Amino acid sequence: MDLPSVTEVLAPWSRFDRVPAAILESAAARGTAVHAACATIARGGVPVVAPEIQGYVDSYYLVFEQVQEVLLVEEELIDTLTGYVGHPDQIVVVRGKPVLWDLKTGPLQKTWFPQMAAYYDLALTRGIAPHRCQAIQLFPDGSTPRAFDLKDRLTAFKAFMACLQAWRYFNPDKGGVK
Repeated sequence: MDLPSVTEVLAPWSRFDRVPAAILESAAARGTAVHAACATIARGGVPVVAPEIQGYVDSYYLVFEQVQEVLLVEEELIDTLTGYVGHPDQIVVVRGKPVLWDLKTGPLQKTWFPQMAAYYDLALTRGIAPHRCQAIQLFPDGSTPRAFDLKDRLTAFKAFMACLQAWRYFNPDKGGVK
């Protein structure tokens, strides 16, 4: 059985339905390129950076300089008990404690918090209990990123689980409720 991803489960509640397709496609490509560059940096490499994403990468460098160790970068994690998969962007050590980072290149979305809560749950399957979960909003001008902390993990995880139940109900052909 194919398990749904965290992103797939939360997609109906993301506010992208009012964004023109061409703009959404461009933003998705930009986000993918930024994530790839940041993953390369976290893995100790030097990315080739296109001019249109240089500011986002510069913004990432400003937050990455506090990292003491990288524990995980975009690995697929599976919760077989609950039945979903996800790819947390990064789990890093900052000030001696593990921190889950979810990198963002767009405006704040309410779905960021259930997403981080689900990634926290997935990190536990690897034996990692993040001390903090943060959405790191990177900026195109290279300025200091903004961190959004997940403050109420249990409520956010309950919201994710409700979305997962809804996904299963509405997707019986993909392993959901028949």
